[in-house]
Amino acid sequence: MRLGSQIAVAALTGVMAAVSVPAVAATIILENNAGPNVCEVQVAIGPYAPEGPTENFGDLQFNWRRTFTTDKLCYRISEPPDDCSGVYSKWTCCESTGGETLCAMN
Repeated sequence: MRLGSQIAVAALTGVMAAVSVPAVAATIILENNAGPNVCEVQVAIGPYAPEGPTENFGDLQFNWRRTFTTDKLCYRISEPPDDCSGVYSKWTCCESTGGETLCAMN
C-alpha cells in the first residue's frame, strides 16, 4: 500500500471514530411483588441513585408496575409494607442489563 493510500485510510478511520451513535437509555420496569397492599414506595433514578430526588408512589396493589427510562433505579418500601408511618426499608438498587430489565420489589 502506498503512503498516500495509508494516509487516506487513516484519515477516514479518524472521521468514522468521530461519528457517534446517540446512546439509547435502557428501560427498567419496577413491579410490586412485596405484597397485596404496599403503602408507599420511594424511587430514585439515574447514575447516582439513590442520591438525588425521589418520586413517591402510594397504595400499591400486588403486581403494580411502573416503567422508567434509566440505567439505574433504586427503591425503598414502607416498613412494614402496609404501614404508612413514614418508616422505610433500606434502599435496593437495580441496574439495566440492556433492553428491558424487570426489578421486582420484594
